[in-house]
Order: sequence, then C-alpha cells, then structure tokens
Amino acid sequence: MSSLRYAIILASLTLATAAFVPRARHNTVQTTATTTPTFIPRDDGPAPVQCGFEGNADLYGLGIRLGIYFQWLSAQLCRVLHKEYVVELDRTYMIFLAAVFIALLVLTGDADSTYDVEVLVLMYILICGPFNFISGQLGEYRSIALVNVEFFVLWPATVYSSWFWFSGRDARFLQQPVECGGYGFVFKRVSLRGGSTLAFFKAMSVFLAIVLGLFHGLWFYVVPFKRWRKDRENNKPVIDSVMSWWGESKMEGREGGPTDRDDLTQHTFSKLYAAFCLVFPILGIELTLKWNSVRGVYGIRSIGQLIPFVTGLAGLIQAIYGIIRYKILARQAESPPQVTTPPDEAPKEAERESKQPAVSQSPQSESDGKGVTGG
Repeated sequence: MSSLRYAIILASLTLATAAFVPRARHNTVQTTATTTPTFIPRDDGPAPVQCGFEGNADLYGLGIRLGIYFQWLSAQLCRVLHKEYVVELDRTYMIFLAAVFIALLVLTGDADSTYDVEVLVLMYILICGPFNFISGQLGEYRSIALVNVEFFVLWPATVYSSWFWFSGRDARFLQQPVECGGYGFVFKRVSLRGGSTLAFFKAMSVFLAIVLGLFHGLWFYVVPFKRWRKDRENNKPVIDSVMSWWGESKMEGREGGPTDRDDLTQHTFSKLYAAFCLVFPILGIELTLKWNSVRGVYGIRSIGQLIPFVTGLAGLIQAIYGIIRYKILARQAESPPQVTTPPDEAPKEAERESKQPAVSQSPQSESDGKGVTGG
C-alpha cells in the first residue's frame, strides 16, 4: 500500500506543477494574418466565431480524469464491502485533492488564460468528489485527524466557490462569446449565463460553506480534543448522529433497536447516496467539457496523463483484490472447523468398536425373567 501512496503523491505533485506551466491565451475568434493590401478590401462582415478552446490536458486531461474516477469507484466499493481499506484511499486522495486546489489557486492568479468552465470542472472534483470517501460514520476505522483533513480541504473549496460565483467569474476569468453560450450540468444542460443557474450555484456554495463552517466550530470548540479522548465512547454516538445525515448509521436510539424495515430503508438510501456521489460529478465533468467544445483533453499519451491513470487503475485493482480476499477470509472464519479422522486411525477405531462387549440386560428385566420361571 505504501508504494501506491507514493505513486499518488507523485501524481499529485505532477498535477500541482502543471498549473505553473504557462499557456497561451485562448482565442475563440478565428482570424487570418494578411499582408498590407494594395487594393481596397471588400467588407464581408465580421470574422466567423469559432466556439470552444484548447483545454489544459495537464490538469484535467483524460488520463487524470480516469484516474480520479477509478479512485471514486474504489472508495465506493470499499465503503460498502471493505471499510478498513477506504481509510487508506481517503488519505491519498486528500493529498491529490490538495494538489488540485493549489493548481486552482495558481490558475486564479493567471486568470487571463483560464475560462470559467475550467473552474467549474475543477469544482466538480473538489467539492463533489470527496463525498465518495465520506461514509457518514466515524466508526472504528475513521480517525479524528482524517475527518479534520477532509473538512479542511472541503471548506476552503466551498469558500472559493462562493467567491467565484458572486464576483470572481465575471471579474477575472474568460468566458466564451455569447454566440457560443457556456454550459454546465445541474441534472440537465443549463446556461451559465442564466440568472436561475447562477443563483443555484451561489446558494449551494454559501450553504455548504456555512454548514461546514458550523461543523468545524462544533468540532473544535464545543468538543475539546482532550475531553474527546477521555470520553471517546460517550461522545462518539453524538458526533455520529451529526455526521449520519446521509444515512449510514443505524437508528440505535429507538426502543428495541432498528427493525428490518429500518435496516432496508437505510441500506437503500445508502446505495442511492453512493450512486449519486459517483455518477453526478462524472456526468458534470464530461458533459461540461463536451458542451463547451473543449479540445485537447481526450488523450493519455503524455506522461502527465499516464501517471494518474496508472495510479488510479492500480488502486482499483488493489481494492477489488482486497475485497475478494477479505470476503474469502471472512467466510472461512464463519464456517466451523471440521474434525476429520486421520486415515491411519480409521482401522483402529473400527477394531476397537468390534471388541466392545454386548450390552447386558438391565436388572429389572432379569428379575422379571426369574419371576416367570418360578411360577
């Protein structure tokens, strides 16, 4: 597992440094350089508008996207079937996520060559992606430090998203011409110039920033660390109840414990939550790139694409192998051990049984026989 972690750290460093590579300013209007004419040119109107732009393959190319999707899928599989391993995935993914956020900050400083839809793609990764790893329960495998890292990465991303949708998008980032539009995914194709769409993104960003901010306030000030360590078993159900709003923990507070119907409801909701966390950001990323005609982000030939792709694929294979091995060991532990007689002792056992004397009659039957004879 350590080698896989080092590979993900290397991929994260590659991703973070990709944002420092200078890019030429994107052009959406197709123009043709001409020499000074010796005649009066005919005015044919404005040049045709070419929609789309050249994307940053080193930041969200196909190999990087597939590597991220593989990590999300690995986390969802392990979250349901092998919860011990999801902690390792969570730690390495948080490193990768921090690299993405650093790259986004660098792009913000060089906003003259960055489009608003590129930031939206990274937002799907930064804000929606971590929910594939958050199981909704501390449990025996989740540490306090790990939850702190998760929310320390999520909260700055939501604050940045609030700034972006309220003022940063119009002030600092490029936008495609009006003729080309500019589209995003919110359960359907929506225009990024529409007032209702912008209001939705603003409201969601502020809501998540407030919720995560309040959670951190409760986490660090209402429940002090020393008292938490002293009364961990007493405080854990309270924190679990706060974190279980996506349906992972059992409804232990009811009298008599959870019923079969409660278990079925929780299990169904957990599956729907897992499917939503996995499918929604993938659709958001892929459809946003397609609808905005982003070019140059559908190949994995470069080293910057191969490292995250191979790392994510290796993590998925390791997760599947770990799940299969875990299930086999669990099945062997549940089955009772079978006591077998060695082949050499089988004839001795049969001979021992044949030498045993016949069972004698009981005293009651002998007395009954004597009584009958005497009569």
